[in-house]
Amino acid sequence: MSIFDQAVKPNGLIKWLNMETDLISTESRILEAAKDQFIRNGLDGTSMQNIADAAGINKSLLHYYYRTKENLFEAVFRFALQKFIPRVLDSMISGKTVFERVRMIIGQYLDMLDENPFIPMFILHEIHRNPQRPAEILMASGLDIQLTFNNLIREEDKSLIRPVDTVHLVVNMLSMCIFPYAAGPLINRILFDNNDEAVKKFREERKEEITRFVINAIKI
Repeated sequence: MSIFDQAVKPNGLIKWLNMETDLISTESRILEAAKDQFIRNGLDGTSMQNIADAAGINKSLLHYYYRTKENLFEAVFRFALQKFIPRVLDSMISGKTVFERVRMIIGQYLDMLDENPFIPMFILHEIHRNPQRPAEILMASGLDIQLTFNNLIREEDKSLIRPVDTVHLVVNMLSMCIFPYAAGPLINRILFDNNDEAVKKFREERKEEITRFVINAIKI
């Protein structure tokens, strides 16, 4: 009997909806557990068994959903982008000044990295393993790169800033945001002796430091 046949029977629709809810709940639990394990242990230090245990499911079910750890890592990456991209698009189409847009983008990007600090290492890992894959994921995510570049600096902004190459500006902004996460183990050990509170404070301060640096670099 098909799922549709079951659904049209008495109480069938309720059972079907409950089943759909359970599937969504299980998948969300898996993604959250995977995200937590990747943050704690990184990609190489995390196993499918670790994730299954953290999600409270058996390993076979985890393999049924995602088959490999790399597939699961990609799913977590996509999940993070789904929350990040709408924020960027909202800031790009807003009527705010270029300085406010710069502040919003930097803030949103750092917030995303704080929530998903493993993402820079995933991108670097994929660049070495499959250079095209990160770009494919980003392009399939709904982020309109051209819209972002076209709207970061508009015609009315040009009287407020120095002549700026938008590509260099965006790469500079993202580089300053991403480096403390990509080089996290090195920075945390050398500069902060792995003091979690000091690292947290440093990352919170980065938002204002980067914003001030970029705005001072472009304004007249």
